[in-house]
Amino acid sequence: MSGINLVTNFNVQTGLPLDARQIVGTVTARNAITQRYEGLSVYVQSEGKRFILLGGTTDDNWVSEERYGPDIAPPSTVRYAMVATAGEEVYAYSSSTVYGNLSWIRTGTVLRVMRNSHNLVAGDRVFVRNTNQDVIMATVVTAATDYFEIPTLDSGVTNGWKGAYGIGFNYAHDVTGANKLSGTLSRPVVGAGELYLHTLSIRPGASRADTIYTVHLPSETLSSGIITSVAGTTDTYILPTFQVRRVDGGIAPYTVITVVNGNTFTIGGSDENLRINIHF
Repeated sequence: MSGINLVTNFNVQTGLPLDARQIVGTVTARNAITQRYEGLSVYVQSEGKRFILLGGTTDDNWVSEERYGPDIAPPSTVRYAMVATAGEEVYAYSSSTVYGNLSWIRTGTVLRVMRNSHNLVAGDRVFVRNTNQDVIMATVVTAATDYFEIPTLDSGVTNGWKGAYGIGFNYAHDVTGANKLSGTLSRPVVGAGELYLHTLSIRPGASRADTIYTVHLPSETLSSGIITSVAGTTDTYILPTFQVRRVDGGIAPYTVITVVNGNTFTIGGSDENLRINIHF
């Protein structure tokens, strides 16, 4: 069915909308609308906001247009777990570039975020906001030149155009058993965005006694200049501040910090059940 062709405009003489669906009093009245199409926009007076039908035409598809209006970006600074295994937890506090105004689609539990030349690869950590979930912390599962995919919940709307994301660090202990002897912090390539480490908190294992733990941090080429590869050789080198504590809060005695080079440090002589905090 085609529309009606007009050769001039309307001269509206009323303070009411031409389409009665455009403004309703309550959510109940909105849900009572039977003539619907995806993209229908309705202002609900009791809520003080406008809703749009996205991804379908059922009541579950009504979404506040505020969510798809001005950018709602991930905070540039976030705290997150990189290792969640009990007794071996590792947390980071970091800040990164945030990219917004991004289209996205969801197919079941797979969320695809579109951005050309994002430079992310499978395994990179991202923080995504303003999609079918308010905030998603995940690692990339699949990446192509113009999009990347992460896991999400199989619920909510299925597409949008105001998605946003930032990037984060990853960390891996060695696999030597209950007493971890070393670990490595890694990050996406520099082309994926600026990323700065503020605090790294490491628990090397639940049972230790007078052993050495070695921390490998990204070199200067991977950390936007925060850490250099040779300690003390350039003005950009920042020596981290170390704080080693027992998990119960007590001071860990006989702590010895050794700078192997600009991005490798050994922490030795600490007793069991410790947590290593590294601040930049």
